[in-house]
Amino acid sequence: MNLPTELSETAIRKRALSRGYRVFKSRQQEHCNNRGHYMLCENNIVVMGDHFDATLEEVAEYLSDKPTGIN
Repeated sequence: MNLPTELSETAIRKRALSRGYRVFKSRQQEHCNNRGHYMLCENNIVVMGDHFDATLEEVAEYLSDKPTGIN
C-alpha cells in the first residue's frame, strides 16, 4: 500500500490516539466477519469497521472531523 505521508498507517494511528481512539488492523485470514482492513475503537467500543472493513482513508476522514483531546 503506497499512501501519501499524511495517510500513512503510523500517522493515522497517532492521530487516532491524540483524539482518544485506537486503530486495529486485522491480522487473521479474511472471512465473513473479517474483511482484512481496519477497526476504529473508542473506550473499547467499535466506532467503525466492526468487521475490519474500514480502509485507512475512511478512518482518516472520520478522524479529521474530531477535535484533538490533548491540550
